[in-house]
Amino acid sequence: MAGPISVILCEFATILSDSTFAIVRGGIEHFTSALPLTIGLSVFVQVERAGLAVGKHDISMDVITPNGLTVGQVAAQLEVTNQEFPIRFVLPLQASIQSYGIAVVRIHIGNLESIETQLNVKAVN
Repeated sequence: MAGPISVILCEFATILSDSTFAIVRGGIEHFTSALPLTIGLSVFVQVERAGLAVGKHDISMDVITPNGLTVGQVAAQLEVTNQEFPIRFVLPLQASIQSYGIAVVRIHIGNLESIETQLNVKAVN
């Protein structure tokens, strides 16, 4: 993972009490499925640099489907209590995809630039 914000789409993720993390089936980039496709994933997020001041920061995540619909919206708050980095957290991703193609997962954290990752939805052959 490189850059100020890193994202991994996975089946399951959790942050452990010692600040390490566990990821199950991480690095999901595509689904091969019949439509409609209902997805339930975990989105592991790591902030690498001290770009977030101590305090509360708004987090938002949207999924933009291949046909341009915004679904699977998540809003949360992150409280930074010290400048120890990296900051790690997990967001739930629940969305219904109605068309094949590239879905975009966009995450915005406080004053940092948004980051996007893609999920390619393919037809079953």
